[in-house]
Amino acid sequence: MTGQDLFAFSYVIAGMALASAPIAYVILRQGGESRDIVKRIPRSAIIIVACLLAAAGIIVLDGALFLTGSLLLSVLVASLTPRDRLRTLCFSLVAIGASGTLLWWKYDEVHNLTVENIYLTYFFAAAIAISLVTLIRSVRNIIIDACILVIISIFIIQHSLNMSVLLDSGVYTAVRHHWGAYIGPSETVLSGARLLYDIPAQYGFGPTLLIASTCGNNCWIGMYWITTIASIIYAFLIVASASVIARKANSVWTYGVIVLAAAAACMLWTSYPPQLGGPWSFPSTGGLRFIPLAALLLFILWRESRPDESRPSRFYGHAIWCLGAVWAPEAAFYLSFVWWPYLLWRASNLSAQPVRAAALAGFEIVAVAAALLIVFISLFYLHYGVVPSFDVYVAYVVNPTGPQPPNPLGSIWFFAYIMIAGISAAALLVRNKDAGSEFASLFVCILSLFAVFSYYVGRSHDNNILNLMPFIVMVLAAIQSFATIPALSRSAQVALASNLALAMFFSWSAWRQTSLSDYASADAAASMSYIRGQTAEQTGDAAIALSDTQASQEPSGQQGPKKSRLDGANPADAARAVFYVSSVRHEPLIKIDDGMDMAPIGPQAWSAIHDPIDFYFLPDSLIAKLIDRTMRRLKSPGWLVIAKHVDNVPETLRWQRLLEASYLKTEEMDFGAYHAIRYQPNLQ
Repeated sequence: MTGQDLFAFSYVIAGMALASAPIAYVILRQGGESRDIVKRIPRSAIIIVACLLAAAGIIVLDGALFLTGSLLLSVLVASLTPRDRLRTLCFSLVAIGASGTLLWWKYDEVHNLTVENIYLTYFFAAAIAISLVTLIRSVRNIIIDACILVIISIFIIQHSLNMSVLLDSGVYTAVRHHWGAYIGPSETVLSGARLLYDIPAQYGFGPTLLIASTCGNNCWIGMYWITTIASIIYAFLIVASASVIARKANSVWTYGVIVLAAAAACMLWTSYPPQLGGPWSFPSTGGLRFIPLAALLLFILWRESRPDESRPSRFYGHAIWCLGAVWAPEAAFYLSFVWWPYLLWRASNLSAQPVRAAALAGFEIVAVAAALLIVFISLFYLHYGVVPSFDVYVAYVVNPTGPQPPNPLGSIWFFAYIMIAGISAAALLVRNKDAGSEFASLFVCILSLFAVFSYYVGRSHDNNILNLMPFIVMVLAAIQSFATIPALSRSAQVALASNLALAMFFSWSAWRQTSLSDYASADAAASMSYIRGQTAEQTGDAAIALSDTQASQEPSGQQGPKKSRLDGANPADAARAVFYVSSVRHEPLIKIDDGMDMAPIGPQAWSAIHDPIDFYFLPDSLIAKLIDRTMRRLKSPGWLVIAKHVDNVPETLRWQRLLEASYLKTEEMDFGAYHAIRYQPNLQ
C-alpha cells in the first residue's frame, strides 16, 4: 500500500467515525466518566503546555517572526476576553499560526517564509484590527444588515463579470486549459458520443450536459456564461448560508466579517491566489463542482433556523440530493455524506426509540437512492439504448488527476485546526438537548468540509485546501456563533480575520495591469475556440475577432512567428495546419501541443480523446475501450495536428499508439513547425 493509498484509507475511516459519532452518542447515551482522569490534571498546566507546543509549531511551520506577530494578536484578543483568557490565548495562537500555512507559495525550498518583514507587519496589523472590531458590541439592525448584503452582492456580481485578467497571458493559458476539460466532453457529446458509455465526464454528467446545451456556435462562449453564472450562484448560496449561521450574532461587526469572509472565500480563495484570476477561472474549484452541496447546506441551515412546527419538509432535501447525485460522482458523495448522517441523527434525536427511528430513516434513504438509480438507468437506456458503464462513471474517482504526496508542513495544518475546533465545539453542544439546532448546524458544516476534503485527498496539493475555503468559513462561522466556550469562539474570529488579511499576499498584478480594460467582454473567451476565420490568416492567435469588429474586416494585429497564447511553436504554421484540415478538408482535428497549452479544438469531435488532457491519468486499457466505442459510434475520420517539437514526447506517442488500435493512418501533411496525420475509422 502506497503512502497515497494509506492517506485515502485513513480518510475513509475518519469519515465513517465522524458521520456516525452523533448517532452513536444519541443511541448509547454514555456520559463522560472517562474524562475524570483528565480532570484531575490542573487545567492551567495543560493549557500552558499546549501554548508552548503551539509556539514551537509556529516556529517550525511559519518562522520566528510570524510567532512574534501571532503572540501579539493572541495576547490582545485574550486580554479583551472577560473570562477564560489563558485558553483564549492558546486557541487564538493555534488559529493564527495555522493560517500562516495557507501561504504555501510564499515558502522557499527549505520552507523559509519569503514575505518581507514590512508586509508581515501590515498583515498582522490588519488581522488585529479585524479581530478587535468583532469584539465591539453594537445593536444589530435589519437595515444595516441589508446594506451589508447589498454591498457584498455588488462585489460578487462585479468581480464575477470582470474578465479583464484574461488579457494576462499566464491567466489566459491556465483558464483555457481548465475550461477545456469541461468543453472537451461537451463537444464530443454534441458530435454524437454517449456520455458515461463512450466517454467519461471528468466533472460530471450535469456540468457536461449543461455546457453542451448552451454551446450554440461556440462552446467557449457558452462556457463563459456558465462559469460566470455558476460563480455568482455559488457565492450567493455560501453568503446566504453564512448569514443564516450568523443570524444571532450580537454585533453588526461580527456579522459583517462573517459574510464578507464568505464572499471572499468564493471570489478570491478559490481562484488560485498565486496567479489570481476571477471566480470563473477554475470551474473545478467553484460553482460547477460545489453548487449542489452549497444548496443542500443552505437548505439544512435554513431548516434548522426555523421553529419545529414550521420546518420545511425533508422532501426538499431529498430532491436536492437526487439532483446532486445525478450531477456528478463527487457531488453524489458530498451530498450523501452530509444528508444521510443528518437525517439519521435528526430521526434518532427526536424519538424516544432512537434505534427504531434511525432504522426507519435508513430505510427511507435506501428507498430514495434505489428509486433514483432505477429512474436514471431507465431514462439513459431509453435515450441511448445502452446502460451506463460503471467503470466509465467512476473513471476519475479511481484515477484521480495529478496525485502527489501531502506536504507535512503545508496548509493541511489549517484544515486540522478547523476540524479539531469544530469537533470540540460540536462535542460540547451534543450533550445539550436544548441546543439541537445549533449542533445540527455545526454538524452539517463539519460534514460538508470533511466531504470536500476528498478533493485534497485525491491530489494533495496545498492549494486544494484553499479551494475549500468557502466550507472552511462555514465551519468557522458556526464555531464563532454556536461554541459554548469563549476561547473557541474567539479563535474562530481570529481565523476569519486572518483569512481576510491574507488577501494582501495574493498575486494582484494581472488585475492592476488590466483592470476594466476588457470588462464583462466575451472576446477573450471567443478567442479560445481557435477556429474562427475563413482564411488561414483568420485562424489562431493572430485573429481574435472583437465583438465590435465586422466579420469582413481583416485583423490589424501583426504577430510575428513568436510563440502565441494558443500555440507552442510557430503560430502561423499552426494556423495554416488548422485551416487546411478544418476549412479546406472540412474534417475535425485534435491538436497536440505543449502539455498545459492543450485544449479542445472543435466544435466537431471525431475521437474520444477530443481533449487529450482529460485522459492523461486514465489507464491505457480504459482509453482504448473508449476510443473504440466512440469510433464505432461516430464513424468519423479525423486528424492529429502535432507540433514537431513534441513528436517524441511520451504522451504524443501514447495518443498515436492508442488511436492506431482503432483507426488507420491514411495521409500525412507537413506545415513547417507542425504536421498533420489523418486517421480513418477501422470498422472491420
